[in-house]
Amino acid sequence: MFKNTKNRVAKILKIYSILNMIGGVIISRYLAFELPGNIAEGVSWVFFASVIVVSFLFFIIGEIVNLLAQIRDNTKASKNIDDDISIELPDL
Repeated sequence: MFKNTKNRVAKILKIYSILNMIGGVIISRYLAFELPGNIAEGVSWVFFASVIVVSFLFFIIGEIVNLLAQIRDNTKASKNIDDDISIELPDL
């Protein structure tokens, strides 16, 4: 998952999303079992669903940052190759 990620921001976002998901699952289960009443189960499911959605969004943002960094690195490499080739246009 992180084998070819050179960007620190992308790594941090992905790790944060995974930790957020784990913490959210633990907290939602705590809410389900420790809060009294019937509404506690509904609150825990809403919390669980929102944590999962937000965690996936953070993971997706990390992937986008990683892809943008790879595009930037690849365009830098191709630009350096193009600088060596000089194209002369004829005078009109």
